[in-house]
Amino acid sequence: MAVYHFSFTGTTQSQTLPQGRYKFEVWGAQGGGIDTSHNSQSGEGGKGGYSIGFINFTASTKVFVNVGGVGQYNINGKALGGFNGSRCAWENDVGEPAHGGGGGTDIRINQNELLARVIVAGGGGGGAEDPGRHGGCGGGITGRGNTSGDKYYGTQNSSSSGGGFFQGAHTPYEGGGGGGGWYGGGTIAGSQTEPTTKYVGDTRGGSGGSGYVYTSFSAVFYPSGCLLNSSYFLDNAITISGGEQVTEPEGVVGIGHSGNGYARITSISIDKVGKCLTIQVDYHRYVFIPLLIAFIEIFSVIQH
Repeated sequence: MAVYHFSFTGTTQSQTLPQGRYKFEVWGAQGGGIDTSHNSQSGEGGKGGYSIGFINFTASTKVFVNVGGVGQYNINGKALGGFNGSRCAWENDVGEPAHGGGGGTDIRINQNELLARVIVAGGGGGGAEDPGRHGGCGGGITGRGNTSGDKYYGTQNSSSSGGGFFQGAHTPYEGGGGGGGWYGGGTIAGSQTEPTTKYVGDTRGGSGGSGYVYTSFSAVFYPSGCLLNSSYFLDNAITISGGEQVTEPEGVVGIGHSGNGYARITSISIDKVGKCLTIQVDYHRYVFIPLLIAFIEIFSVIQH
């Protein structure tokens, strides 16, 4: 059983996959914040989401993997967003930093284009300059808003307050940048244009970007110009918010994904899957989400 691992590099990675059946898993990056920069004068970055799905390739196929980067911070200017769709924020007037959003993680088929994304995990929003002003989690079907109550998160077919398809929003304030994803998270006074000057005030975290899995049901949410077709539909697919329990790449169960994003592609063969799943179900048998994923995998094998 071949397993392909993709850690954060800040660039697009690619892999040619032989004909066969595969499990795709992606984890979105966390937004920047006190827990990533260790700066006590800021909120936490929103955790990244998680998505999983299965796909059959009838011929050798090249995939492109973009792993999101954690949001950055800067006490002398802009706090840049992480790689793959997240956006920036600004420090405040006394040099206390806000944080950029986390990048989404996605897998694209045949070409490295936004309209070829088959699976996405949303990145978290950046934490704001003030303690307790946390960024929203990445998606999931939707991202989540910040702890100030703003609901500018990405959804399956839209975003708001400056967020866009793939990209989160920049903010000119010392709030947090929006997370990347299927649709990016918004911010206070958010914009797709990077601000050249800062404004004093507002210390709210950014919202998270949404996740996405390309299926016969969700294809309706794809914007015009989709480069995929029904032969690339995922089956037994699910996308989970960074505010819920997910299994990290190393097997530890926690709330959302921390740090840089991650992606993993696993070739599936019926004679080996059962053994692998027995281990996973036994290890996490009292945790709902990992069990759900295990049942999805078992059902997937039965179907095929």
